[in-house]
Amino acid sequence: MIASPTNHKLSISRKHGGEMTRLIMIRHGETNWNVENRKQGRNDQPLNAKGEIQAKLVANYVKSKYQIEHVWTSPLKRCSDTAELFSLPVSTSDLLIEIDYGEWE
Repeated sequence: MIASPTNHKLSISRKHGGEMTRLIMIRHGETNWNVENRKQGRNDQPLNAKGEIQAKLVANYVKSKYQIEHVWTSPLKRCSDTAELFSLPVSTSDLLIEIDYGEWE
């Protein structure tokens, strides 16, 4: 996500007066495999009920503090479902996907 504070502009320095971009990284909400302490990797586990609540809470909190300009997400459902709660256009990138644990998943 790319964001700038809603209350004021970040400044690189007073001398130059340029704006800084803030990168906010958010982990997806809880899945059943998180509860079971299992490695998820690229296994496309959905958010569970608690994870959906967590995702809504973090989206509301971040939106209240920052003016979000763009959202990027992994193609995994647990991640894209979390990102969509920001009600902004979402870009998906395979570069953000979790490591593949193979048979350990």
